[in-house]
Amino acid sequence: MELEINTIKDDNTKVQVVLREKGRLILEKEVFARMMQSEKLLPLIERAIRESHKKIQELSMIKVQHSGGSFTSLRIGIATANALGFALGIPVKPLQTSKNKNNILIVNNRTLILPAYSGKPNITKSKIKK
Repeated sequence: MELEINTIKDDNTKVQVVLREKGRLILEKEVFARMMQSEKLLPLIERAIRESHKKIQELSMIKVQHSGGSFTSLRIGIATANALGFALGIPVKPLQTSKNKNNILIVNNRTLILPAYSGKPNITKSKIKK
């Protein structure tokens, strides 16, 4: 079973998880999560797996949205996907096919995804005057 994670759906306002088995859609869930992706993503994954009458151990792969969207939204989705993949010992891949191999990192025979940010993060203003 595959888990797909998208934390930038509808201009970063929704979080979506999809479960597929052999390419067939099993379950799709999304919630409104503007500026609350980190609080809503894991409960959404848990609910989707529970409602599909599956177990998390049945996951064989995780796909995650790795480009576009806001810095924080991407970071939350990718960090969650990589952590779950690492804990379960399953591969993590980009949701869309990427020709850029710089976004894939292999550590101890485990595949991790790196974000493809569209620009530098704008987290705080510099306090240093130039």
